[in-house]
Amino acid sequence: IHILGFLSQGEKPLADQSIQVRVYGPDGFMATPMALFDDGEHGDGEKGDAIYANWFEDGHQAGAYAVRGVAGGVDTLGKPFTLLKNTGFNLMPRVVYIHKGDLDTADAYRGLIQSHGIGVDELEVGEVGQADLRPYSMVIIGPETGNLDQWGDGAALENIVRHKKVVLGLGEGGYAFFG
Repeated sequence: IHILGFLSQGEKPLADQSIQVRVYGPDGFMATPMALFDDGEHGDGEKGDAIYANWFEDGHQAGAYAVRGVAGGVDTLGKPFTLLKNTGFNLMPRVVYIHKGDLDTADAYRGLIQSHGIGVDELEVGEVGQADLRPYSMVIIGPETGNLDQWGDGAALENIVRHKKVVLGLGEGGYAFFG
């Protein structure tokens, strides 16, 4: 999640100040404090333009997140200030659809699932063994990914089991995965 902030006094931008945010997530999750930067290197526009930003990368669970920020520095009159701001964002649930090259079927399932407000990523079965499955609430096994009792490789199967995700197996691929 790209977190952005803008500091100004009236219409005058306040560059070279300090902004720290803390993100609170579902089930009591609390991230370590994170600085927002105005250095032109964090998706914040130009250096010194008073737009501050950074990337929050710990959002692995769907739900509501609160962001609490503290800005501090010196205003245009040379007086110190502290500003508190609360905001938030919501992460929609995400699933991963595993396929073995049948992109037409994968795209059809993605469209169906996304039409119900759920994000979908696709992985080819050969990529599953090395994939980070933490962001996903469910793994969907495509119908062409296996045959009888043959599915993927040991690393792919082990990675899915290790992450303890809900698995929906479709057709022959689902049968092979569970077999």
